[in-house]
Amino acid sequence: AHENLAAVSNEYLPLGWVNPMAGVTYYWRVQAYKDGNWGAWSTSLATFSMTIPGAGATVPVSGATVSSATPNFDWDDIAGASGYRIQISTVSDFTTTLKDDQTLSASRYSQTTQFDDSVTYYWRVAARNSDGIWSAFTGTMSLSTALPAATSPTFTPPAGTYTTSTDVTLSTTTPNAKIYFTTNGDPPTKASQEYTGSAVTATITPSTTIKAIAVAPGFAQSGAVSATYVKQYFIGDAGPAGGLVFYDKGYYSNGSRYLEAAPGDQATDIRAIYAAAPCTDLVSGGYSDWYLPSIDDLDQMYLNLKVAGLGNFEATLYWSSSQYDWTHAWSRDFNDGHVIKGYYSDYDSTYGLHGNARAIRAF
Repeated sequence: AHENLAAVSNEYLPLGWVNPMAGVTYYWRVQAYKDGNWGAWSTSLATFSMTIPGAGATVPVSGATVSSATPNFDWDDIAGASGYRIQISTVSDFTTTLKDDQTLSASRYSQTTQFDDSVTYYWRVAARNSDGIWSAFTGTMSLSTALPAATSPTFTPPAGTYTTSTDVTLSTTTPNAKIYFTTNGDPPTKASQEYTGSAVTATITPSTTIKAIAVAPGFAQSGAVSATYVKQYFIGDAGPAGGLVFYDKGYYSNGSRYLEAAPGDQATDIRAIYAAAPCTDLVSGGYSDWYLPSIDDLDQMYLNLKVAGLGNFEATLYWSSSQYDWTHAWSRDFNDGHVIKGYYSDYDSTYGLHGNARAIRAF
């Protein structure tokens, strides 16, 4: 666009556009008029421009942290503007943009696509005059997001000890949230299985741990939570490895609560020195963590299994891993329950004792 008017002196005030567009370069030239004749145009073009101002007071303030996923942008009017353009990007040089809207009629913009949590966004604006000429962009402004977290999922029924496998439902109070969960021990992510409302079966042989997160539009991801469902065993029950449960300390510590005895003897009629190896070498029920019991473990095995007629024990000595001294080990007579010490090896063939070995494992 241009203005072509005559002046009666060597000064001129352009009445048609009192406020030239900031950030735009304007060119001008003159020619003289005398006695009805126009002279030649001036041979060089003169220029002027107005520096584009900043966006003035802005909302949010540049560098602010916002808790809304759809913030509103507002800035001071720019002189001479009839429209505005806003660019929003996650890179400060705006080589890529999330938003480039050139249709704004006022100095404000409402974000509709939700921002992600913990991300810095950059934005800038330009103005257009009534001739459709765009100014340069303002300086770059920024904001960071810190969205409120979604409410972590809850489990119904709660974690605990159960006698049978349990169907578990997951829920969160955050609107429009999706729940993602795992049952294999991995931390849950948005790539994990989505909970669709059907109960998750917690198989308690021996236990299942469900881990879950909640993800919702306009919220940061919730913290991960977990619930472990464990089978409750009773004395005489079959253990996870197929043995018989003979001890329950009533709580979990050091990774275990129960002891189970192997379903049969690992060795018979042997000296104490030979009792440990067949127990630690045992692989049964898919488990290889068997060992020779202590004398206290033997006490519980005798009282809770042998006396109750469980476990197919012989009426003979059973060796323990407990020492009496450096040459003797303790054993228990499963015929009458007496505790007896015997030599580890064949050191004394006259008084040496023979017995059986029964492996146990903790779980």
